[in-house]
Amino acid sequence: MSRWTVGPAALLLAAGWLAAVPARETDPLLVGTKWTGTLTQKGTFAGGAAGPPEFRTVLTVTRRSGTEFGADLREQTDGLDITYVVKGEVGRAAGGKGYAVTFRSVDAKDISGTLAILGVPYAGTVAGKSLKGTWKYRPPDTATAIEGEFMLELSK
Repeated sequence: MSRWTVGPAALLLAAGWLAAVPARETDPLLVGTKWTGTLTQKGTFAGGAAGPPEFRTVLTVTRRSGTEFGADLREQTDGLDITYVVKGEVGRAAGGKGYAVTFRSVDAKDISGTLAILGVPYAGTVAGKSLKGTWKYRPPDTATAIEGEFMLELSK
């Protein structure tokens, strides 16, 4: 009959591994988490065009390394569907209440009925199961000036 023993080194290694695994309560942007809700848009594009005022939105975290994360940001209306690939950072918010989240669109995929706008910066705060924030895009040397808010809830 074989007998297994666990020495102090193995226990310390296991304790260190467990401490490195983030818990949902202390880390809101774990790989696989989904945030669903809406993103609003107002303003105008160069040439005077206007976009839809609101999008159904899902942010799915796809990658995480320390404070950096990657995600897919899917935006939809009845006639438009686009998934932005975003990269960002998460950290404790000032005052220790919630988490500050910033990200930027770096690529796009699965595009239907629209064109991708890359380099859009987003900034928000996670408090409990809510991620709320704003975005603003005003590239230099164009008449485009669009902005809005996003309101997402943790769904998975």
